[in-house]
Amino acid sequence: MDRPEPLDVGCITSGATVAVGGYLEQNVPVDLLLAVADAGVRDLTVVAAPSASLGVDLLVAAGVVSRVICPYVGFEGRGAGPALQREVAAGRVERELCDQEILVAGLRAAAQGCSCAPVLETGSDSVHESPRVRSVRSPFDGSPLVLAEALPVDVTLLHAQIGDQSRNLAYWGSPFLDLMFAQASRRVLATVDTLVPVTSLAMPGPTISGIWVDSVVARPGGAWPTASHGTHPEDKAAVEDYLRLEKETAGAGVDLLRAHRGVLT
Repeated sequence: MDRPEPLDVGCITSGATVAVGGYLEQNVPVDLLLAVADAGVRDLTVVAAPSASLGVDLLVAAGVVSRVICPYVGFEGRGAGPALQREVAAGRVERELCDQEILVAGLRAAAQGCSCAPVLETGSDSVHESPRVRSVRSPFDGSPLVLAEALPVDVTLLHAQIGDQSRNLAYWGSPFLDLMFAQASRRVLATVDTLVPVTSLAMPGPTISGIWVDSVVARPGGAWPTASHGTHPEDKAAVEDYLRLEKETAGAGVDLLRAHRGVLT
């Protein structure tokens, strides 16, 4: 396999908060994550969609994460993320208590430049136990109000199916929380399966405007081994190999992904 051109993730520094786009094993920006894993940074806080998978576990396995803010990290019937489970149990990674409503409210507040935003009361214990949440009284009518602290993101990493030279992104399927991550973020880096001229961007599907995106790089298969909607399905065998190796030896699953992408020296 030809060695791919390196991806520039130099805007990510140690201690940064990084959002990982996609959902479970779909549209995960794996090539960008491997670049981050090899960038020499440490102590990242990783934020991901309510149901995350390889994207979070990969970075934890690479040893670059100190905190995870994400309600669930698992592999759809194949168990929890092995690296995250191992590192949390060893006390090397903090798993912050968070549910979907707290996550979305925090991102919404950050996108709007506010310090907090209301949380929809769902009955979840997380709403009352999370360190990111406060219960107050409305200054207008005195009614109970649950607020989540803003969750600003330093850099968001995304993978979409198509992008253009004005940095617009188009998805053949759901963008999940990708737009919300982008709006809450200081910088957004994206890979796409296909890069087209601006005049060619007449495509179906949800789109993230280029005003929210700082960099778009053509990277066919950049989500492998996760699926890229309408382009290729999840490589289930490769994901299962990652799980098996990472359970056996810390970091071995990441090395498998590096070797496939030709980034091992």
